[in-house]
Amino acid sequence: LLVHGPTLPQRELSVCLSAAALAGAVPAMNLLLEQGAVVTAVNNQPLLHAVYSGNFSAISFLLDRGADLKAVNNVALTH
Repeated sequence: LLVHGPTLPQRELSVCLSAAALAGAVPAMNLLLEQGAVVTAVNNQPLLHAVYSGNFSAISFLLDRGADLKAVNNVALTH
């Protein structure tokens, strides 16, 4: 991503954002958002993963960038 720019479709970038959120990798999350990942993708999955990991810096980062705290996932669980 750093050298060649975004080579992944938006959906895949957003899946990577979810993985980075689960790992609490805020610098990677920032890079993915700059490259076109969507913070609210897949029913707010990045925030769900950040909450699951318990990483408060990742949670705060996503909320500051528009993640929906009141979103419901596909099994009607809130964050």
